[in-house]
Amino acid sequence: MTLKSKKYCTRCKKTKLVSLFAKNGISSDGFSSSCLQCKREINLEMYKLKRLEILKQVKEYQQTEAGRKSLNDNSRRMYRKFIDKWKTRGITKYAIKTGKLKRGSCVICGEKNTHAHHPDYSKPLEVLWLCPLHHRVIEGKQKYL
Repeated sequence: MTLKSKKYCTRCKKTKLVSLFAKNGISSDGFSSSCLQCKREINLEMYKLKRLEILKQVKEYQQTEAGRKSLNDNSRRMYRKFIDKWKTRGITKYAIKTGKLKRGSCVICGEKNTHAHHPDYSKPLEVLWLCPLHHRVIEGKQKYL
């Protein structure tokens, strides 16, 4: 069998480098018939169609012993990885609850529903109040408004 450097994607109808295709042991050439970008689009479409069913399955799994263990392990791992974030969030929540910190409006648009954005986790009471949309933009989780 000779190795090809390019392959034709059956979904977008373009010839692309083999490195842009997922490996698939069942196919004759060892790669998927759709490129990775098309696979992502297919998976997103399927998720949108079956979102409620998937969420129901996840909830059922999380109620099993294995699901609870997996969830707990993941929570512990994330806590260790982002311990400064967790501590800062806890201090901020407590300060809001006791009245030491007052929730404000979004500094960009004035929206009342806000999140506390921490530019520096070592200063938990120094926050920027941002609406969920502007918070995602500043965190880099959304590219544009």
